[in-house]
Amino acid sequence: MRRRGEELYDGIYEQTEKQDEEVLRVVKEMREYGEGFCEEEKEKMNGMEIVVERGREILENLMRRDREMTIVLREGRIGVEVRKA
Repeated sequence: MRRRGEELYDGIYEQTEKQDEEVLRVVKEMREYGEGFCEEEKEKMNGMEIVVERGREILENLMRRDREMTIVLREGRIGVEVRKA
């Protein structure tokens, strides 16, 4: 029997993967037919793209102990450090 934590992790990972696919689909559409999106929508979609792409990476790293990662963005960088308590 699988542990509850593993089941929860798998469920969250699958949900973020689906969200990632949806955002990437809309971003691709936006880039192909950009005139249908206002600047505010474009900025929001770009932000969502970053969030869903990096969300899974952060989740994966949080599941491992003593991990450190730095995410470098055009606007700056985000540091995520995971240490044993």
